[in-house]
Amino acid sequence: MLDRVEIGTIAVKDVQAMVLPDKSLSGMLVGMSFLNKLSSYRVENGALHLTR
Repeated sequence: MLDRVEIGTIAVKDVQAMVLPDKSLSGMLVGMSFLNKLSSYRVENGALHLTR
């Protein structure tokens, strides 16, 4: 459990997380345990838009 996760100006408390070896992913993965705590989110033109 992470106390707090921040992406830009969006901050979410108490996010379930899993740590993987460094080479498992080539970039950052944002999971549903974070996204479900937002008001909304959408992908538009390859960008993820988050609303708290």
